[in-house]
Amino acid sequence: MIADVFLREIPAALQAGIRSGQLDVYGSVIRNVSNGQIAGFLQETSALSKVAALVNAGPAAPLQLVSAGVQILQNEQIKTGISAVQQSLAVLNELQIANLALGAAGIGVTAVGFAVMSKKIDRVREDVRVLDGKLDRLLDEFARDRTEKLDDMFDRLRGLAERIDMRWSMSGDRAALGWQHDADEVDRLSTFFAGRARRLLDARADTVIEATPLLDAFAMASGMRIGALALAGETQAAVQVARDDAARMEQMTGRIGAADLARAWLESSQWQAAPGSDAAGEALALASTHARSAATTLRAREAVAATRASPLLALESQGMLARDWLGAAREEQEAPLLLMTAI
Repeated sequence: MIADVFLREIPAALQAGIRSGQLDVYGSVIRNVSNGQIAGFLQETSALSKVAALVNAGPAAPLQLVSAGVQILQNEQIKTGISAVQQSLAVLNELQIANLALGAAGIGVTAVGFAVMSKKIDRVREDVRVLDGKLDRLLDEFARDRTEKLDDMFDRLRGLAERIDMRWSMSGDRAALGWQHDADEVDRLSTFFAGRARRLLDARADTVIEATPLLDAFAMASGMRIGALALAGETQAAVQVARDDAARMEQMTGRIGAADLARAWLESSQWQAAPGSDAAGEALALASTHARSAATTLRAREAVAATRASPLLALESQGMLARDWLGAAREEQEAPLLLMTAI
């Protein structure tokens, strides 16, 4: 089925179109720049765990890859294995979606195996910890009814990711009922993360950095919920959730642009203390760089949310099951992406 419908490689014509600027990748879709027509749909796969291992490992990449389950026993095999993963990373970079695929937001509908989701959850949890208590203090200030600890909520998210993956081994009816239940459970986490992010963003414009891991957690939970509903055969419900969550994301961050972010960064800098000085100029340049990067991340996260339902609608129009699409992604161990071309 993969060879006939879900391609493991991006066709040369599409790659050329992306390089020339005629096509671009918007969230999980490849589209024509001139008219917005969709050329294909992207879905991340379980093979991303290998790419993430290589990216995170540095000089010890072969050891990390072996520990991740890649059976490479001889030196030449190690070279071959590393080369294949590097090629996968090159594909992600060429499509300009490496950060999306390896980061929290993901592309397509998230149901790619527990190994990948675990890495994503751990990465966002670490982002929370790096804030060194500041996020907790802000949440205490702006959300005094907070009772759950963030770390506990990430534990619940990890547990649900593992449970969603485990249900693939169940019979069809039992799995479908379980995935429907999982979707309800994830909804509670999705609401929690979105609510906390919204309170931070509504309270002060300069809290977008602290809100980032909460936005990422919301994006992950949303993808898991949509994936669970799609796996349960509830396509229309999955589509509606995707649309509602895309609107929630847009409401939270759509109004925030690079200029807003730059102003927030400059509030306590030499730009205010000594306008016209060299230090002020350096502060302005640094704030502008950070602001552009952060704004790009916001727009990318919004694009992912806006396109989550697109592959599901395309599958339904062709009389295909979302479970086939997501099952192929879960079973794929070599290609980091699957492509379904638009008809």
